[in-house]
Amino acid sequence: MNNDKNIKLIAADMDGTLLDNNAELSDYNAEILKALIKNGIEIIFATGRPFESVKKFKDAINNDNCSIICNGAAVADTNGKFLYTKSMDENSSKMIIDLFNKNKDGICLNIYSDGKYYISEEEFYFKKYIEREGIKNIIVGLEKIEVFEFVKVLFLGEHEKLLTLQENINKSIQNADAVFSHPEFLEIIPKGVNKANALKWLCDNKKIDYKNIMVFGDNYNDLDMINLAGIGVAVQNAVDEVKNNADYIALSHDKDGVGKFLKEFFEL
Repeated sequence: MNNDKNIKLIAADMDGTLLDNNAELSDYNAEILKALIKNGIEIIFATGRPFESVKKFKDAINNDNCSIICNGAAVADTNGKFLYTKSMDENSSKMIIDLFNKNKDGICLNIYSDGKYYISEEEFYFKKYIEREGIKNIIVGLEKIEVFEFVKVLFLGEHEKLLTLQENINKSIQNADAVFSHPEFLEIIPKGVNKANALKWLCDNKKIDYKNIMVFGDNYNDLDMINLAGIGVAVQNAVDEVKNNADYIALSHDKDGVGKFLKEFFEL
């Protein structure tokens, strides 16, 4: 293996980047990641998913490292214990519920709080999401929420409806940002929380210089990570802004773009 750029850690977004169109980790990508781990390079999944839907992918490559989850609102160890967390304040959390109640037509709201996953109702967009992420132990009904300090907030629905909701949230809630992770997925995260800040925290604790990390991404919630890294890589299917900020462009996620880039870069 050739590592003349001295890359010590690789952080990869999952959906739309590392995983294929069926939200699965291909055998090709898995084997490449396992080879890098054996060669001493740390692999970090950086995703909007909660830990429960990341674990099977960690297990598939025998990766006992931390994971950046919920778009950077938390860093979890290999057992799912939070080492770092930035939850939304109670007032902002309650304002999100109020905004949803005024704009709920055709929209589903998912909330991750206090280790529990709540949904407004089971409907088409939720079923589509749950199939993709494999989340279990769901609580139906927002009235059952006990702790109003949200770690992850996700609206699912048609893109045009979510655009209107995004505008309302960004105008009304000062301590939160609304960003798309998929045309039908609008994520709400505490102000200043993103994957890049979680990655900074992780690298600082591991004493790894940012110039010695490589990042893969495809969407707006990956942009800060791409700009942080010594080497930022966008997959071909990434949004233009991510591709314009990346150092390299790999093949698309459905063509094992991450694995093939890594194989060539490290001469595996």
